[in-house]
Amino acid sequence: MEPISTGTALFGLLMMVFAVTGVLGTMFWVWMLIEAATKEPDGGSDRIVWVLIIWLTHMIGSALYFFARRPRRRSQATSLTRRNRRRPDLIYMRAR
Repeated sequence: MEPISTGTALFGLLMMVFAVTGVLGTMFWVWMLIEAATKEPDGGSDRIVWVLIIWLTHMIGSALYFFARRPRRRSQATSLTRRNRRRPDLIYMRAR
């Protein structure tokens, strides 16, 4: 039995790195796609536009959504929640 050459070992290691990167990238893409489809506000066409951007551009669109849109949307939701905690009558009025 011959020992494995250095080139073969490096090739195998490189293939494993690409496989893990591909799986993690796909998981991130699916997460951002679900996030955009379920958490974007209903008003306007933002939800459809973001889902299409993520769907058509894959990792670039996912990263763009993660770094550009998601923090802004989360900060808007946090500020609304903080405002509603100070004024409980707004929660009742919006529920009607």
